[in-house]
Amino acid sequence: MPHSALGFIINALLALAEIKSQGQGAPGFLFRTHPRAIMVFVNGLLMYGLASAAELVGLDPNSVYAIAVHLGKLFSLCILVASLASLFYI
Repeated sequence: MPHSALGFIINALLALAEIKSQGQGAPGFLFRTHPRAIMVFVNGLLMYGLASAAELVGLDPNSVYAIAVHLGKLFSLCILVASLASLFYI
């Protein structure tokens, strides 16, 4: 997934989460109301960044390390989307 698509997904979900928190009567700052979901998101973002940097090292595409890095990047991307999407159901 290109970085621009990831940026779009993150910005869209954060904007929707901000709208959702404004609709509630109580002040709903996401870092206070859902700290675990936000920390999962931040950790997933760090994992995605590290996996992206590791892909740029120039590993052989058929090596075990390159495959593990690619799978880690996909896994962290799933964590990113799932943690932000979970804010709509919490």
